[in-house]
Amino acid sequence: MYNPTITLENMDAEAFKMLSQQKIELQKLISKGAPDILEGIVNMIDHIQDQCVDKNDIPENIVFPNISPT
Repeated sequence: MYNPTITLENMDAEAFKMLSQQKIELQKLISKGAPDILEGIVNMIDHIQDQCVDKNDIPENIVFPNISPT
């Protein structure tokens, strides 16, 4: 059976920073006319990030390093 669980054993602050940077680069490509199908990858990254915060209690400033606290 398919198990959609994300393991976070090897994820550290640098890995989350890289994931966030990759999402930003995809968003830039989409805004410059890259195929909209890439938006699905951005949505998947968003979901992964949200699950890390909501279900795994990883601090938002680690998972979303490019967002300033308000």
